[in-house]
Amino acid sequence: MFTRLLPNLALAAMLCLCALHSGTASNANLHAIPNAGSVKSIFDVFAQKEMLEVTLTTDLGHLIEHRKKEIDQPATLSYLNEAGHAVSYDIKITPRGKYRRRICDFPPLKLKFSKSALAEQGLSAHNDLKLVTHCIENKTIGNEQLLKEFLTYRLYNLLTDKSYRVQLIQITYVDSNGKVGKEKRYGFLIEDTDEMAERLGGLECDQCMNPDPATLESSSERLMATFQYMIGNADWNLEMARNIKIVQPVAGAGTLVPYDFDFSALVSPVYARINSNVGLNSLAERIYLGYPASDEELWSTINLIRSKRAELVSEIRNFKLLKTTTRLDMIAYLDEFFESMTQLETKRVSGLYELLKKPSRFLNGNEAEEAPASTPKGDSSGK
Repeated sequence: MFTRLLPNLALAAMLCLCALHSGTASNANLHAIPNAGSVKSIFDVFAQKEMLEVTLTTDLGHLIEHRKKEIDQPATLSYLNEAGHAVSYDIKITPRGKYRRRICDFPPLKLKFSKSALAEQGLSAHNDLKLVTHCIENKTIGNEQLLKEFLTYRLYNLLTDKSYRVQLIQITYVDSNGKVGKEKRYGFLIEDTDEMAERLGGLECDQCMNPDPATLESSSERLMATFQYMIGNADWNLEMARNIKIVQPVAGAGTLVPYDFDFSALVSPVYARINSNVGLNSLAERIYLGYPASDEELWSTINLIRSKRAELVSEIRNFKLLKTTTRLDMIAYLDEFFESMTQLETKRVSGLYELLKKPSRFLNGNEAEEAPASTPKGDSSGK
């Protein structure tokens, strides 16, 4: 049904000045970080269930044939609301993603809703949603990779409300021309960036490049960098603001919000590339790519994550859409992080930043590549 594209990665960024906007931040909640505004958004409408079933009807042949290009095409998104009534939206969809839409069997999409139609329903004007779709046509592999990335977003939700909300959906793709058979796959929606920024009390600093560390909120930067280290993700960059959004509040420092976790060791998709530019030799290796920080600052952030260990492990363990072996492997990889941190703390290792920024899978204070004495694979003291 789908044909594969040749890999091509493009990166462009420009320095920008950000406008300011007022708003209030909300408390973190894994399953539904509430919108801070009084007006609901289209994302809020969809985020009423653990998983929403939808139907996307469009010219699938045209979409696949032109997936290398960012070409808008009409589509209809329909579902049953909580009252059991059929609801449909006429939308525009666009292939997106600088890398995935070139190498995936099916492209990730941007969904654009009509602002006037949203206004008629009393919804906010935030009308752009990212749809993360299956990359691999093989259902077993493709579903697993997508669900692991969705789960990774949810893990970060557990740590902070300064994160993207996501909504799991099951999509039935229908070809409007009747030439391609129906196909049901998993996907997930990502909150509109402007909505996320408004919820955090600011505006996105669009295309910001090489931000001055003094203008950024150090706590959110360290939490993001440490989380990326924990999940084994080196597919991000502070200087180029790659796979990071900077939210500028009315007053104070900018907040960093990460996205795109698919190249992480925790997700380990078949198409992932090792970032050899930072010295990695395998996807499973970890490296700290955040700004320099003192031992005290890093331990403060690490301890925050450690305090959430039981919740992180529980969320993975209870995500039954993934196979048991897959969930145990994810837990075991996080266990490596926690056990390594325990060993470093026990040995009272100094110069933590310098140690973490060296590529390694295991740390024991002597920089030896040995597995820490952790609990059995799949088990966790955070149980």
